[in-house]
Amino acid sequence: MAVITERLAQPTTQVRAWWANASTTVVGQATIFWVVARGILLLFTVIAVLFSQDATPKASFTLYDLLHHWDQWDADWYFSIARSGYYTVEATVYFPLYPTLIHLGSLIFGANAAFLVALVISQLGSLAAYIGIALLAAHERGDTAAALPALRVFAAYPLAFFLAAPYTEGLFLGLAVWALYATRRGWWYGAAACGALAMLTRSMGVALWLPMLWEFGRQEGWWAWLGQRWRARTHLRTDLWEALSAFYLTRAFWAKTGQFLAMALAVPSGLGLYSLYCYVLYHDGLSYLHQESAWFHVTMPPWQALTMVGTNFGSIPGGSFDQARFMVDLLPLVFCIGVTVALARRWPLAYTLYMVVILWLCLAAPTINGTFPFPLMSVGRYVLAAIPVYLTVSTWTTRHAWVEQLVINGGFMLQALLLAFYLRGGWIV
Repeated sequence: MAVITERLAQPTTQVRAWWANASTTVVGQATIFWVVARGILLLFTVIAVLFSQDATPKASFTLYDLLHHWDQWDADWYFSIARSGYYTVEATVYFPLYPTLIHLGSLIFGANAAFLVALVISQLGSLAAYIGIALLAAHERGDTAAALPALRVFAAYPLAFFLAAPYTEGLFLGLAVWALYATRRGWWYGAAACGALAMLTRSMGVALWLPMLWEFGRQEGWWAWLGQRWRARTHLRTDLWEALSAFYLTRAFWAKTGQFLAMALAVPSGLGLYSLYCYVLYHDGLSYLHQESAWFHVTMPPWQALTMVGTNFGSIPGGSFDQARFMVDLLPLVFCIGVTVALARRWPLAYTLYMVVILWLCLAAPTINGTFPFPLMSVGRYVLAAIPVYLTVSTWTTRHAWVEQLVINGGFMLQALLLAFYLRGGWIV
């Protein structure tokens, strides 16, 4: 099994030149892939909507009418916030960057264009995600041939159509992928900017903080130095005194300090800024956490949530819609947990830290509502952010034809079924 490895790279001029050419190729491939994927989604939207109108066979629709079937469920909250701000405290569970961009676009193109502005933002975010996934895969494998398999696996995830919907998935994934890619490349300020913006987009942006901080220290050799000092800790006091005695400020020191502060404070500053806004507005800096209960989310340890999931699943009649709907969220979560546990010590630690936090967040606040037995509501959509899993599965598809058949063909078939259900207003959020 191919494993993504840690490395400290100091690229030569020749390597930089090769990577510049390779990056151009990868970006071109990802862009073409994205264009084709958007075209297929548009075609499928037309077919799915028209074939669902068998009760009114003479009805006709404009393209805008057809596209408006993407406006389902949580999308209306983003439009309401973009139009009226955080007019109710319950709305603060939706982080501000996406509705803010919709609002700015509406100021330019008019209030009636809010839906189309939201779609454009999601498409551009998904384009950034496609390009970022392709570049990250090529970087980790040191081979541009790794880009397309990673793109196929990413696009074939059964709930990947949310990248095109007026939800935060497209924007968040675009920022999160680029935060990880910039971090792995050592582009500290770029990583910090993407991390802060991702935090302002989704609460899951917090998963980027530990990987960014760890990777900075690893590439700068800090953790190796601390490990050496700890192993020789009988001389730690002497080493520390000598280091302080020889210490002096240089331009390089200030540059490195600025990079460290950017990486350490990017995600917390994004969260802190939103918390300050919530405090000013509702005198509750953590309203986005406290209001989770309004959406039937109950905070509990993940192991307790897993026990509840098992109990609930066992009580659902077999072969029922409830069971099928439950599995849309359960199976992706179980798969991601399995891959993370199996490869936790073989992935770069930054990826392991990222996935542990993502999975923790998926399980830390299950949905408890007597009207529907789905404690993992939306978790299938949340694990769309499982970036390291796509990179790993893509290597399996290149080695085993049956895995490619199962993941790619099966994934796209399930995605078509779930998208048709979503476009008809089905509860698949």
